[in-house]
Amino acid sequence: MANDLKAVQTTLESISSTKPVYAELVETFSPLMSKQAELAEEFGENGPEPPKVDEVRLMEGVHVLAGVKCDDWKEFLLASSRALLPLLKDMAPPEAWPPEADTNLSGKTLARLVEARLSGDLQQFENTFVKLDGMPPSVLFSIVEAVAAPVLASMAGRLGESFSKGCWDQGSCPFCGSLPTIAYLSRRDPKDIENLVGGGGKKHLHCSLCSHNWEYRRDTCPACGNQDQESREIFFVDGMKHERIEACHECGTYCLCIDLRECEPQPQLDVVQLGLVHLDMIAQDKDLEPMTPTTWNSLEP
Repeated sequence: MANDLKAVQTTLESISSTKPVYAELVETFSPLMSKQAELAEEFGENGPEPPKVDEVRLMEGVHVLAGVKCDDWKEFLLASSRALLPLLKDMAPPEAWPPEADTNLSGKTLARLVEARLSGDLQQFENTFVKLDGMPPSVLFSIVEAVAAPVLASMAGRLGESFSKGCWDQGSCPFCGSLPTIAYLSRRDPKDIENLVGGGGKKHLHCSLCSHNWEYRRDTCPACGNQDQESREIFFVDGMKHERIEACHECGTYCLCIDLRECEPQPQLDVVQLGLVHLDMIAQDKDLEPMTPTTWNSLEP
């Protein structure tokens, strides 16, 4: 599974030892990311069943969770919130977390907010913040993503990475519809004759919400579908070509990408981004915006 706890912990330790400048950032996010991975493993064994995959809808560009009601997930969302809210509260500014806000996040409220997140209904977060004693919608949005992530990752993990192969050509996730936070070039796969000849290097995208990975074209921007090579560009730090920025000047966004053929052991893809913030800084100095904003790549000007 993409949220394997051992891989999370190994990657956190690797960043701290090889890039000590990020040790404080790793220390900040380590409890949250480790607990999310732990929950995803737990839910993977005993969690909610994923919806049945409709290949026809996938071929039409409709992700698996489109239009799905989340009431059956309430107990898992609540379990996730009980484990994660104390960690999230410690990370948030005191003024952004009203005293009674976390106790008002019921299972029903969480289910409605996850549905709103999956459908892109941001107005629901504006409407809900009043009920939570004025918690800023942006903070509420981040909380809902963090709480939902282990639940969704467990369901995506049950389906595996091949459920959409041949049916999906979008830059958004075939399971939950989210854009990626990072891309990667695959390792050589001894079971794949084509990869044996080509040496791996197929491009995959990693979902920002459910951690699902799916294959994607190397010559196309996931955010806008731009294939014009004149308006797409790659940046990297000298000597570190396996860690790079893929920029699209058509839509003004960028996505980080790592070449797993140069990585040993294989890093956990959510955690590895904590050690790539220097690339975010380079991209944003060029007036590019992250394809998917996160807590660590949404830098202050």
